[in-house]
Amino acid sequence: MQGDIKNSLYFLQSGRRLGVRHDFYISRFRDQEADRVIIVLMQPAAWEQINGEAEPTTWATVKVNMPPVASVSHQGRKVILVEYETWKVRVRRRQQREKE
Repeated sequence: MQGDIKNSLYFLQSGRRLGVRHDFYISRFRDQEADRVIIVLMQPAAWEQINGEAEPTTWATVKVNMPPVASVSHQGRKVILVEYETWKVRVRRRQQREKE
């Protein structure tokens, strides 16, 4: 998979369409309490390769209480959000299965 690292989610509003160039993005996210959380935004197909299921929600809900794996709509497209540590564990698990 191809990915990119962004300092913030501003790139989502800069006019480019998410997912055109990359399968995932690692970025910082501020919740309602202004706590910074590192998250991974992915195309649905990229997430399906790692695990599969995501909880449908909205950006407003994610800012208040982000589920472990969230599915939100952005500019009419489905985007998967997952905290970085959860994503990292699941990617490593998949890599280990592929080695066996």
